[in-house]
Amino acid sequence: VTGLAGAGVDEWSFRRDGDPSQLTPEAQDRRRRKFDIIDEVEPLAGEAVLKKLSPSAFWGTPLVGHLNQFGIDTVITCGESTSGCVRASVVDGCTYRFRMIVVEEGVFDRHEACHAINLFDMNQKYADVLPLAEVVKYLRSWRAEQPARP
Repeated sequence: VTGLAGAGVDEWSFRRDGDPSQLTPEAQDRRRRKFDIIDEVEPLAGEAVLKKLSPSAFWGTPLVGHLNQFGIDTVITCGESTSGCVRASVVDGCTYRFRMIVVEEGVFDRHEACHAINLFDMNQKYADVLPLAEVVKYLRSWRAEQPARP
């Protein structure tokens, strides 16, 4: 998604969850924090942010259209939970014929067994589950192959 920011795509927001004035103050606060991003993974200036309302980053969002528009064929996935949002996004991305990569140290789940089983299963069927060092090496190699930008 970082590459999309340079093409003028800064933020996508699709809210379909009702009139906020009808919510209790507690529900309004939860809704405001729904899309909070923790400091450790805060987007860099100019990076695009996709706000989603379902487990998959692909369902009900323009993500697949933007990826296709810019000729992107590989999606690197991090997040939580491994058995929920990560898996749903990986399965949908694979269905759209993207090469899916899951950063092993970049995903987690509440239960270690669910985490391990889902990583194993995604690696067998839908994605390459790779250690961070290997993903960084892949990205550096890819960047070195790209033509210089004016």
